[in-house]
Amino acid sequence: MKKVIMSLAVAMMVTTTVCAQQIAVVKGSVTNTYQTLQEAIDVAESGSVVYLPGGGFPVADTVRISKLLTIVGISHKVNSDNADGSTIINGNVHFMNGSDGSAIMGCYITKDLIIGEEEGHVDHINVKYCNTNAIDVKNSSCDGIFINQNYIRAVARFSKSNPTITNNIVNYLDQISSGTIKNNVITGGDQNGFALTYITASIITDNIIFSSSGYWDVRDCQVSGNICGFNYGDDCIRIVYESEWRNMFVNPAGVSTTSDYHFTDDYQQYSNKGIYGGSGFSDGALPPIPYISEKKIAEQTDAAGKLSIRIKVNAGGSDGSLQGGATGGSDSDVSIGSGDEDGM
Repeated sequence: MKKVIMSLAVAMMVTTTVCAQQIAVVKGSVTNTYQTLQEAIDVAESGSVVYLPGGGFPVADTVRISKLLTIVGISHKVNSDNADGSTIINGNVHFMNGSDGSAIMGCYITKDLIIGEEEGHVDHINVKYCNTNAIDVKNSSCDGIFINQNYIRAVARFSKSNPTITNNIVNYLDQISSGTIKNNVITGGDQNGFALTYITASIITDNIIFSSSGYWDVRDCQVSGNICGFNYGDDCIRIVYESEWRNMFVNPAGVSTTSDYHFTDDYQQYSNKGIYGGSGFSDGALPPIPYISEKKIAEQTDAAGKLSIRIKVNAGGSDGSLQGGATGGSDSDVSIGSGDEDGM
């Protein structure tokens, strides 16, 4: 028998398994747990990481994040190999003045992600591995907004700020100035069918743009290498027929987790374009923390009063940010009761 040593993140996941929906807030070496997301946001110190397990977390529209916080769910996809399902935030998420440097990843947001306010800008917000209805940046002075590997079901609107938008699946993009739009899949358009509206002095390259209506008021941009339903910029690859669009990808189903925008064999020459080109795209949408891929909990304690739990823990993403303690998959048998935690 040997002592089981678990990383902080894995230990919190085991706690979540036994005590449902405990939200862990970590600052340095101190961890506190809360039952509601609103309480966790209100109480957390600036610089904390808020870890959300699987499940639904309602948040009132009056809740504002006005300090540096990193919010980490376990995934927005129910079809990942995460045994605890997906993390769902029911409501809007507001990053307000004072939340510079904050991040959110691995969450399904039922409403909108709102950044800044008309009278206050926010800088350096990182949105990754999320699924949200819309992204709405409220102030043109917001700087360093980084949007990567998300599903954006409606519009991503930026009030003429300068975001970096890479490797996302999004309905359409609006109001960008001096930004970068690269390796995205843009699936639809606004009410007039325009995929890009009110964009100036930006880099627009290696995107896949399904709209045949094109763009509106896009000026002074560096445009190259896009696959489009219309003639657009340098080295444009124009796809006119619906049948060719369907044949080009494994399953082009819009802004949906059922979509698969890998190129089919006949179109592999374009593999540097779209979400799998450039910095790439994580199909599992798993944040870079350990997660439970398999678990088995005994229905009752044994004769010694211990509860047997068998878990399999895998490392999360490998992009170097928010790395957890695990480096690979591992199995552990853990008995929780009046005695020590023992490995078998």
